Amino acid sequence: MLEPLKNSLLASLGLAALAQEKLQGVVKDFVDRGELSTEQGGKLVDAFIEKGEHESQDLSEKVGRELSRWLEKTPFATRQQVRELEGRLHALEERLGSEAPDEVEPLGSH
Repeated sequence: MLEPLKNSLLASLGLAALAQEKLQGVVKDFVDRGELSTEQGGKLVDAFIEKGEHESQDLSEKVGRELSRWLEKTPFATRQQVRELEGRLHALEERLGSEAPDEVEPLGSH
């Protein structure tokens, strides 16, 4: 279910890395031709990396918020809820003096 999201994020990171490599290559060409100084080229690459990191962080925060909203709307129990139910079940079993039966009748089969 989350695999497509994970793959999309990994692809985005891969594209960012590829773009950085390409930019470094282009900047190196400009420096080699004397159209940019080494310092200017370094500043350009650094600015690109900083902007990419900022945008990556923004994207990560947005994805986190959307994922949280989506999870709130789904009918899944949280780990904490499952632990609480397990505790309640264990307490009931102790009160009844038995373990859970070997065969449990499915819900709605009455």
